[in-house]
Amino acid sequence: MFSELAWRADMDAASCDNLVVTGSRTPDGSVLFAKNSDRHPAECQYLRNFSATDPVEATPLRCQYRTIPQAPHTFRMLGSQPYWLWGFEHGLNEQGVAIGNEAIWMKGPVEKSGLMGMDLIRLGLERAATAHEALDVMTQLLETHGQGGSARFWDPEAPGYHNSFLIADPSTAWVLETSGRDWVAAEVHGATSISNYPTIGKEFDLASASLRDQVGADFARDFCDLQSNPHAGGKARLDRSRTLLHEHQGPFTVRDVMKILRDHGGAPGWTPADSQGHTLCMHPGSSQTVASMVVHLRDDGASRPRGLEVRGATAWCSLVTPCISPFLPFYVDVEVPEIYARGTNEPHTDSLWWRFRRLQDAVCVDWPARYPVVRREWDSFEEELLHAAPECDRLPQRVRASRVQANVRETLWRLAKLERELGIPAASPCGGVK
Repeated sequence: MFSELAWRADMDAASCDNLVVTGSRTPDGSVLFAKNSDRHPAECQYLRNFSATDPVEATPLRCQYRTIPQAPHTFRMLGSQPYWLWGFEHGLNEQGVAIGNEAIWMKGPVEKSGLMGMDLIRLGLERAATAHEALDVMTQLLETHGQGGSARFWDPEAPGYHNSFLIADPSTAWVLETSGRDWVAAEVHGATSISNYPTIGKEFDLASASLRDQVGADFARDFCDLQSNPHAGGKARLDRSRTLLHEHQGPFTVRDVMKILRDHGGAPGWTPADSQGHTLCMHPGSSQTVASMVVHLRDDGASRPRGLEVRGATAWCSLVTPCISPFLPFYVDVEVPEIYARGTNEPHTDSLWWRFRRLQDAVCVDWPARYPVVRREWDSFEEELLHAAPECDRLPQRVRASRVQANVRETLWRLAKLERELGIPAASPCGGVK
């Protein structure tokens, strides 16, 4: 049983929310990066590993719409990838660099076959060992190739959009905002967030050549295209996420950041029908949250030579809305079970993403009664995982790989239990954990 999914074919699917907390606001000096990826409600998103490479030949690299020169070396990566795209919505590399993006509407030109924001995330991760290096890689590619290309799987001729990015490593974080091939960047101190609205005005640390020497340049004021911006809600969600960051008392933990990604706006009696506007965890409407990631970036003081396993980074990932599913810990050097990379835009119970999408539909039928049942199940499981995380993060790669497999098996067991409790017809076998 998949319920009647409420979307329109002409809807936009380009909202998101990113946040970062730097070491001055965490108990151990680590950096916390997080993103909710909001896209079309039927747009299945994969969680996948990509190996490090040393191409023997300089074969041109085909991104989504543009072919560019290949890099002589690429780092191993863990990325969240819409099923039909080459690039990532958010991800982490073996050097401890994490990146996520936002759609913003600016006055610069959008090119039909430029690099997409998702392309730039993947390219930054595969080519950079620090957040600042990723910033350099991405801006050089932006200036050389431009940005553009449809982000709608159902409309390949749709215009693209401009992008903003949050880029972090275990010691620093940057916000990068773009308009065409122009860009500005600001280093983050403390905690901040971005959404579908430009945030950098006059206070930028770096900029493209055409903006660098402009006296009185205000990027957000001068370049934002308010007339054609279809996501006025991005400003409301930005205000909400920044309020939550500002009002938080004490140091931030992974658990605290997960709670922010699950935020439903704070209004009493909230239901999924109220999802649009200032709700960070978005439910089916013009778009919905389809995948989330919280990355704990720890500076272990060790260098990361090529070929050695990643140290000091754990990616907590969930499928569909984070309120309906649990965050599980994953690692760049541990293969993600194949069950996380099944599915298209067509509902199918052999896809774990679609099983969580089906669970979401069932909960929304009677939100007040069913949502507490689902959260009790996942809260108890998540608490076990968070409690075990400090020890597990230090274990050898082969042991962590076994833990990842066990966590996914436990998730499948608990998901089947919830399906029975909510009267959801039995799903076809998912083929085991591979």
